[in-house]
Amino acid sequence: SRTANLRRASSGGIRAAAGEFRQLAGDPAKLTRLVGGSLGVTLMYIAALAAAVRAFDDTISIATIGAVYLASSVIAAAAPTPGGLGPLEAALVAGLTAVGMATGPAVSAVLTYRLATYWLPILPGWLSWHLLQRWNYV
Repeated sequence: SRTANLRRASSGGIRAAAGEFRQLAGDPAKLTRLVGGSLGVTLMYIAALAAAVRAFDDTISIATIGAVYLASSVIAAAAPTPGGLGPLEAALVAGLTAVGMATGPAVSAVLTYRLATYWLPILPGWLSWHLLQRWNYV
């Protein structure tokens, strides 16, 4: 019974997602914005990581940093933590050390990257949320 309920709930979600995807596929401009936005965010995260890595070690190529970021993101996505907090840092440090960066600088680079991309945006995001609520936009 519990399995049947789960199967019904998930099949309904899958059908709804498929309908949304068909609608999206019918609008090439919207699909382009979606893919372009996703690609842009990923490239900016790679650029931020590269800047943090360059601050501590200038021997690792941008392509290698990008590969480490993408592999680490896949690993962190499997972890049930908000924003991959914890597993992403561990995977990034492990990846950077695997490609030749010393452990100390790798830890420093990853913490700098996460400070810039995860922790610092919290305050402006919180302030923006409260302003949008005050102005009745949300």
